Parts: sequence; C-alpha cells; structure tokens
Amino acid sequence: AAEAAATAAPGTLMTTAFVQELMRLVHAMRDELSQHDALQFVKTTCHVLALDERSRDDVAKVKAKLLRLIDVGEYSRQAQFVNPSRSYTLPDVTCSYCFESRDVDLLRDEDVMA
Repeated sequence: AAEAAATAAPGTLMTTAFVQELMRLVHAMRDELSQHDALQFVKTTCHVLALDERSRDDVAKVKAKLLRLIDVGEYSRQAQFVNPSRSYTLPDVTCSYCFESRDVDLLRDEDVMA
C-alpha cells in the first residue's frame, strides 16, 4: 500500500493517508459490490478531485492506480468520466448586445454557470 501513495504537492488533498483510504475503499467495493460500482466511484471521485488545479497531476496518478486495482485500463473507454446530468439546450439564443445567435445548454454551458 505504501507504493500506492502519491507524493502530495503542498496544499493539495492527495495525502498518503487519503490515497491509501481511497485504495481501501475501491478494493472493498470491488469485492463486496461489483467492478462496475467501484469503477463509477473511481471516475466520479477522481473527476471531482481534479477540479482543484493543484491536485490534477496527483489525481491522475492515483486514478491510474485505482483503475488498475479494478482491472480497467487507464485509457480505456470505460475509464472516461461522462457527466451523468441531463442536458437542457435552448436553441438559437440571441445576444442583445452583439446579436450573435447560438444554442445554450443551461446545465453545462460554462458561460451560463459563471
């Protein structure tokens, strides 16, 4: 388990104890639930943790190790995070300032969420 620990950059969440706990959880999920459940946990948890720019490199390393634990290739299609929320797109929304028209996804568009 010590080999699995990532060296945390200052100010990040990815401490040795945290990584070891993630590995323990994923191992238990794989054994007690299913590989699918463990995979969903890994993808979602790592996606959320990677939102912190300071942790992205460490999270990528940990994700690779967690995926190996459940026999999923790091670059396989099933290892890719897919946003589970629905999309709601308003077609042809026109800007009152510049009159540019485009489709706007109310739930995913970064301009709407800012």
